[in-house]
Amino acid sequence: MIMLQRVINLLKKVNTKIRTYVVCLMLTSGKKNCSEMARTVGISQKRLYAFLSKAKDNSAEIEKHLIEFAKSTRDKKIKRTAVIDPTDLLKRYAQLMEMLCHDKDGCTKHVEKVIVPVCVSLVDKNVKIALNVDFWVQRKARGKKKYRSKVEIAQELILYLISKGIKFDFVSLDGAFPTPDMFSFFQQNRRMKFTMRIPKSRCVITTDGKKMQLKNIPALKLTRNTREKTIKAKLYGKTYFFTAYKRKKKFGGWETVFLVSNMKLSAKKQVEAYNL
Repeated sequence: MIMLQRVINLLKKVNTKIRTYVVCLMLTSGKKNCSEMARTVGISQKRLYAFLSKAKDNSAEIEKHLIEFAKSTRDKKIKRTAVIDPTDLLKRYAQLMEMLCHDKDGCTKHVEKVIVPVCVSLVDKNVKIALNVDFWVQRKARGKKKYRSKVEIAQELILYLISKGIKFDFVSLDGAFPTPDMFSFFQQNRRMKFTMRIPKSRCVITTDGKKMQLKNIPALKLTRNTREKTIKAKLYGKTYFFTAYKRKKKFGGWETVFLVSNMKLSAKKQVEAYNL
């Protein structure tokens, strides 16, 4: 109820229909359709249908409010990151659904029937603001001419934030994005800082000229109670900072994760930036 009241207070300046719709989404534990949401809150189904029929105008108003909120909460003293995160929503039994495709799910480790929204959010220690979303669809389903990779969608979402005048300190990405195209994008936008996860099998050129996989570099070996280490190395002809750090697994035990960044930070700060 505390969270609900905070949301209602935040939406006081937004029109009543949008406020009602947000409350319906929060309180409905079943399917998020008009009949179920209307039944939960005790309002007319026609009222919700009328709201959704004007989705384009209402979405524009929500977007405007979120952008204003993002700008008003910006504090230069507090580090803020733009997080690009693709998520697989399992739809195993769906037959005909817009944006439905197949992708390898990170949880099940199998190729599943899914919908894949790619979200961009602003995150700092005080707020988390979801600002935009786009959908990835596999090449087979979309066609060669219309196909856009997750990397292309991520770049478009980053440029969207910039076009709206939204300020952030760096971009955070997961292991789906350390591709040549993504590194080229950051090279073209030289002031843009980033941190992202990178596969342990990726080969880099160390400072002594040796080509090695990250997991085999002696300087990144974590022994005893050492939790993180950072080195400089070259990838695709440019120098970046590579960090290895130990983290606890969800169901016990430890794993070593590797990060790549163009920010000159200590190993501990590199991990803190990514964990933000």
